[in-house]
Amino acid sequence: MNYLGSKTKLLGFIDTVVTECQFKINKPADEIVFCDLFSGSGKVANHFKDRFKVVANDLEYYSYATLCNLLNNDSSTAYECQPILDYLNHGMDGEEGFIFENYSEASGRTYFTNDNAKKIDAGIALVYRLYEENELTEQQFYYCLCSVLEGADKVSNTTGLYTAYLKKFKGSSIKPIVFKGFQLKDSVADNDVYLGDANDLVKAVSGDILYLDPPYNQRQYSGDYHLLNTIAQNDKPEISGITGKRVGRVGSPWSSKKKVEDEFRTLIESANFEFLVMSYSNESLMSPQLVGDIMSANGKYSVHEMEHQRFKSRAGQTNANGGNTVTEYLHVLHKTG
Repeated sequence: MNYLGSKTKLLGFIDTVVTECQFKINKPADEIVFCDLFSGSGKVANHFKDRFKVVANDLEYYSYATLCNLLNNDSSTAYECQPILDYLNHGMDGEEGFIFENYSEASGRTYFTNDNAKKIDAGIALVYRLYEENELTEQQFYYCLCSVLEGADKVSNTTGLYTAYLKKFKGSSIKPIVFKGFQLKDSVADNDVYLGDANDLVKAVSGDILYLDPPYNQRQYSGDYHLLNTIAQNDKPEISGITGKRVGRVGSPWSSKKKVEDEFRTLIESANFEFLVMSYSNESLMSPQLVGDIMSANGKYSVHEMEHQRFKSRAGQTNANGGNTVTEYLHVLHKTG
């Protein structure tokens, strides 16, 4: 899935810093609890599922579904669900449902071709029906649901975000949708997945390493990926505007320059973890100095940095020096009180 701020290219950097924390914890690796509070695409949580017990959370339902699939499924689920994916790909007729009526060429919003929109509608309807009729376990449900989500994202007629659609169909969006399976790693422990506000959840969970990857800027993920939420939830919401966004979603305070400092300070003070590791860049709402000051007030603080190429969705932008690189910081707090 194309995901704004995905940490795929930074996993090696993150792994190095987390491993330094791990070596200071007096526990076997498979007894360490690693919590990813803003898990998004699930890349970081999934990376560590074969080393630590993972607790993962996100506020968006499409992300929650992704996390349930990545963290609570393995190769056995993939084997069990393959006949359903075969039917989705080769035996299922499309149907004119909510996606076709509102987000296809026929609707005037060219997010999907008519045929692909019909296949998405039919696929989601089938997965939900099988689950409601107890023909799918919860694990199988999320596996199949995520196959439809991934397939839809691959053929979406966007630049990666759902804040707008392209007027003319690009090459990848006119290809027939394909519902693929997933290669899933085994877990070393039973993992926990939550759907909720990070600042609420941090008061209810505890562990050893808390990884934070909050929104860096004023973009609202609920708007950027509204259509993935609509597909995943199958709830036919009230929509508005040219792009058909869901009505009624409140923005995240982490994406507000006025509110983010208080949110961050409260979370750090509330966290019941030995180590906190936070990804944040030099282009984020809070300065590196402010992050360091807040962390330093709660224990031993250090910071690591790495330059990397700007994410694809923002590749046309440049930094203050005219370059196309961003400095990624990993702020580390060893809580002592």
